[in-house]
Amino acid sequence: MPWLLLRRRFIFNMYQRIIHRSFTYLIIIIVIILLGFHLLSSDNISIQQQQKPCISKLSGVNELQQSTYNLSSLKPIIFIGGMPRSGTTLMRAILDSHPLVRCGEETRVIPRILSMRTLWKKSSIEWNR
Repeated sequence: MPWLLLRRRFIFNMYQRIIHRSFTYLIIIIVIILLGFHLLSSDNISIQQQQKPCISKLSGVNELQQSTYNLSSLKPIIFIGGMPRSGTTLMRAILDSHPLVRCGEETRVIPRILSMRTLWKKSSIEWNR
């Protein structure tokens, strides 16, 4: 009978890993789709740059300094989450190259939460809370 319990535990862990990985990929795909719709819509332009003729190489810098910013509270905030080595750093670099998108630095929130969860699993008192 102990082999049956081990088999059930192995199958449960396998399904749990598959569900966790699928859920992570689903969230990343949904965020990419929503961001694509937002960037492709012409109504949601949040930064309007003034049109000025180019005089020299420094005129581009002057145009960026004299830009008018439309600070609206309706601007969406997008959080991108993923596991380590899942491509989120590349996605952040690609999004940060766009002039209308501002990406902050990476945080290690999800791995930190998962490591706390494993620590809680080891302690029966914390796991029962």
